[in-house]
Amino acid sequence: MKAPAMDARQFIAELKTRGVSRTAALYCAGAWALLQVADLVFPIIGLPDESVTLVLVAAAIGFLPAMLLAWWFDLTPQGVVSGVPQAGTARQPVAIPHVLELGLIVALVVSVGYLYIERLQENRSTAPSPAISAERPSIAVMPFINMSDSGDMAYLGDGVAEEVLNLLARLNELNVAARTSSFFFRDTKPDLKQVAESLGVGHILEGSVRREGEQVRVSAQLIDTATGFQVWSASYDRPVGGLLALQEDIAREVVDSLQVVLSDSSRRRLDQPADIDAAAYDFYLRGRDFLRRQADESNLDTAVALFQRALDISPEFAAAWAGVCDGLLGRYVQTLSGSDVQRADAACQRALSLDANAIPVYVAQGNLYRVSGRYDESLASFSRGLALAPATVEAYLGRGKTHAAMGDGEAAVADYEKAIELQPNYWRAYNELGTFYFTEGDYTSALPQLEKVAEYNPDSDTTFHNLGAMYYMLGRVEEASRAWARSVELAPSAETLSNLGSALFYSEDFAGAARRYREAIGLAPDNYRYWGYLGEALRFVPGQAQERNRAFQRAIELAGKVVNVNPNEPLPRAILASYQAQLGNERAALAFLKPLDEANDPQIGVLYYMAMARDLLGLHASALDALERAVELGYPPHLLAMDANFSNLRQEPRFISLLPEGKIETSKREIP
Repeated sequence: MKAPAMDARQFIAELKTRGVSRTAALYCAGAWALLQVADLVFPIIGLPDESVTLVLVAAAIGFLPAMLLAWWFDLTPQGVVSGVPQAGTARQPVAIPHVLELGLIVALVVSVGYLYIERLQENRSTAPSPAISAERPSIAVMPFINMSDSGDMAYLGDGVAEEVLNLLARLNELNVAARTSSFFFRDTKPDLKQVAESLGVGHILEGSVRREGEQVRVSAQLIDTATGFQVWSASYDRPVGGLLALQEDIAREVVDSLQVVLSDSSRRRLDQPADIDAAAYDFYLRGRDFLRRQADESNLDTAVALFQRALDISPEFAAAWAGVCDGLLGRYVQTLSGSDVQRADAACQRALSLDANAIPVYVAQGNLYRVSGRYDESLASFSRGLALAPATVEAYLGRGKTHAAMGDGEAAVADYEKAIELQPNYWRAYNELGTFYFTEGDYTSALPQLEKVAEYNPDSDTTFHNLGAMYYMLGRVEEASRAWARSVELAPSAETLSNLGSALFYSEDFAGAARRYREAIGLAPDNYRYWGYLGEALRFVPGQAQERNRAFQRAIELAGKVVNVNPNEPLPRAILASYQAQLGNERAALAFLKPLDEANDPQIGVLYYMAMARDLLGLHASALDALERAVELGYPPHLLAMDANFSNLRQEPRFISLLPEGKIETSKREIP
């Protein structure tokens, strides 16, 4: 006999009787809690945004089966039993509370879906690949002027400005000029239209800071560079510990004044932590000040120490952990000391566990993984940062360098060009692209990029350092020396002093070269390259055999640590082979050369040091094989003509054939 049809009122009552409504409410509450946990935890453990989307999709798919199971079966003290209605079941009246309950459940389901469906759209809109709209408002944040009675408070204005800049840079809806570009005008009083033209921005945020005791007054104004009119201005009085919240207020006022409509994700990225201890924040700002200075070991050590003092007071201060990561990464780049890598990695991880939206930390982490040879992890960190903010120029530059280290030149150039597209007035983007072409031996392509650097950053020591390197590789040694001397005059650095030593080495002033190399070692005593250069120069200085041997021994010790940190990088191994050969350690040199021969690595620098090691070991034919391959790939022949390291080969016909016509030279010094 056919069961009687169930009308709407009885259906609603049956939902209540069978516990379907209760199951729906519990399911929605559980799904909501699961999504909240996933949204918080997944970024911390490195899972992409798509992982949260998968949880949302799985919860949506599981809703209908859960409701059907609740309809068909009941959970009773006797176990799971069929919930199918029996024939002749009397129709139950529908109570108004039951209807309201059903309505609330439907509203809950719709709310969960609506609040998280944005993620599906956001993932499509924030993917790094699509072009960023050229219509985004553009802004440069200038250093805030120190108006305090004490002149040593400049770090406070710079720090507030940098933190506001970092907040605005988190927003996909804005195009924010890089800090290194806007802070270039720190000690000048330029015309704002000149700044706007140089940086390619439509608005400028400037301000001032005055500190009296534990209170700070911050004034800020937003200028439309096309008209020169003030769009917005305000003054704030806050305790030092309240500057984090103040910086958020300024960023939000700027966004509102520019009439920018933010996505929910962008609004969340502006959220700052509650007020922190005033002393901790002061130590943090002082640490950032030292990070903005010349990146020598002393400044970096001071920065890390100041960040650590901030953490001693406020251990959960995410920005201070990020500062430790930045400082230790800078130390490793300068010193190549392996102990800094693990400490930097731990600091980065801690910073991200406290703030999963800290885009600069993803960039620092990506750079750290690259220099330690963890290329896949490096790409993942950069991509994570770009997923959060697709217009992050530093992430494209860092990822480009990782692609270059992996030998994917096409992907590297694409990332560098994307960075230039996003900020066409940013000198560092041109510098990275020019440096890439330079290392590839494509000097014709490198030169116009470095000329752009000089145009946008004419008073930088880095500009003259790289121009000097370009002249050097083009054989214009005197021009290279002048450029490097100017770089040292602006800001002495170990790398520039080393390059000056190399210019003297190629001019066969070996004693002068050794002097410059010693100065470089004084600034970066753990850099094995400088110790090796010193040993090479002393090889041609009579009476310096003992110091030469000590230099090579120290270089071997330090280079070995670098190989332990990044065993996948062939260049340190090739250099180690040459150092061992310099000391006459044939077996050790051959042990380093063997895997390089098997790998057949095409890097110019690797081939150069392989040739040097083979020549020192008396394997002249195979040394010439490596030199021929290096020249074929772009190593400048005129440098071979001036290179005393290959004096033993200068009379070899094959060597002579590599040199430019008329450049067959004989060393003025005999090898001791």
